[in-house]
Amino acid sequence: MSKRTGLAVSLGLALSLVSTASFAEGSGWYFGVTGGQAEAVDLSRAAIDEQVLRAFAANGLVITSGGSTLDDSDMSFSLFGGYRFSPNFALEAGYVDFGTAKYRASGVIDPVGAQPPFAATLAEDLELTGFTATAIGTVPVSAAFDLHARVGVLFAQTDVAVSVARAALTARESVSVESQDFFYGLGVGLQAGPNWSLSLDWQQFKDVGEDDEAAGEGDVNRLSLGVIYRL
Repeated sequence: MSKRTGLAVSLGLALSLVSTASFAEGSGWYFGVTGGQAEAVDLSRAAIDEQVLRAFAANGLVITSGGSTLDDSDMSFSLFGGYRFSPNFALEAGYVDFGTAKYRASGVIDPVGAQPPFAATLAEDLELTGFTATAIGTVPVSAAFDLHARVGVLFAQTDVAVSVARAALTARESVSVESQDFFYGLGVGLQAGPNWSLSLDWQQFKDVGEDDEAAGEGDVNRLSLGVIYRL
């Protein structure tokens, strides 16, 4: 099944559930916000180094010395709203910003020919955002605590910006990739009042991006703490 076919089936199921369960016991709307950290677990500094070396070599430029760094995690936040059909089931939609993964490199480049070697720097930023459609199953542990699991689809946009600088000269290039990707997660909830609750969640977003694009494809983990208000 393709990503687009799976998405259509998921949306159809969600609409069917909304139409048949709107008067379920314990139903109600809720809204919330989360903050935490996201990590692009499949990014590799060594792999990016090899891509950079190949790209420069293809243009007749040999990197004779240098170094690089990779920061594959960043602060992340999300906004969401949903409808709880019963104490055990809810549907939710939201927006999530995963932050930016940053690769930095600097070195001495020796061009083929008579031109002397020169110093240069390279910066690559990978920014991920998207909208989510989620189904959530909850198991109450006590009056105050619950355990919950979620599955859903991320409508992702991956933006990659690359810049190469030599002295006062800078060349920039960017690419944007859209994809629909499956995710799942586990969490624990704490009831903080009649209308308020807290939720600690871990989620993994699978194969985000497109493997045949410059942005690549890989898993993203997210750990977050959320505040929820129920109407």
